[in-house]
Amino acid sequence: MRLIAGANRYYGKSFLSYKLRAEERRLVEVRERDNPNDPFTAVADRSDYDYRDLDTPYDDEYSLGIAGTLWHGDIGLTYVRRQGQDQIRTNYDGGSELYNYDNSGRSTTDQVDLYWRSQPFAMVGANWGVNLGVSWMDRETDASYGNDDKGYNDIPNDEDVVFQGRRVRRSELPARDFATPVSAQVDVITSAFNDRLWVRNALSYTDGYRYLLREGSDPATGLQRYDIEKQDNTLRWDLSTRLALLPGDHSPYIGVDVLNVTDSRNIVRSESGVQLFGVGRQYWLEVGYDF
Repeated sequence: MRLIAGANRYYGKSFLSYKLRAEERRLVEVRERDNPNDPFTAVADRSDYDYRDLDTPYDDEYSLGIAGTLWHGDIGLTYVRRQGQDQIRTNYDGGSELYNYDNSGRSTTDQVDLYWRSQPFAMVGANWGVNLGVSWMDRETDASYGNDDKGYNDIPNDEDVVFQGRRVRRSELPARDFATPVSAQVDVITSAFNDRLWVRNALSYTDGYRYLLREGSDPATGLQRYDIEKQDNTLRWDLSTRLALLPGDHSPYIGVDVLNVTDSRNIVRSESGVQLFGVGRQYWLEVGYDF
């Protein structure tokens, strides 16, 4: 058995990406109408931003694991804690009517990974390998109700809202995405004809989770209404093949990948009350030469 420990620091995207996104908004035209029978009219973006010197966000990561051999394969268990520092948040100043960026954001992510990888074994004229993996992840962040660059969707944190039939302060709402999903993956790798043919079947499963959903205005009070929704689980099958046309290390080859073989409608996340799906079935054909 082996004990493994590590410490890393990763720097994230710089403030320039946020400034670029704000510039992109100027090219977006928003059209609205009061009722379904009225024509759409353009609405000007009245958002102004105050840019200041900011530090680049970073993550400190600490890991601890144990690995060894079991059932003619390699097994390992790893725990990782990732602490986000200096993350960029947006605050609205009612006096100046400007959005001010700062480095007040923080986040903590805990992840546990368990894996087992078999040693190659022969069966029905081919060599086989099996990789199994299970992961659990939980993330806490102070960016509770916003998208990638706004902390609270431009709405004051002390405003009253309706949550599950009760009137509460917005600050009392749970995080927008308080997911603790479990994901699992099974890879079956097959090689035959002296390793000239290689096939990989990958099955991945992600458990569903709960998230905060805004449901519009409450008819009785006129306040914004929130509730808890369930994110569906997802199951995906990917297939990859590669065939060397000649024996030996130097040969032309043909590779074919089929992503999402069953063309399943896998929900990847929910954004502003709209469920977003992963891509459907895709094909990739590659022709190359190994020198």
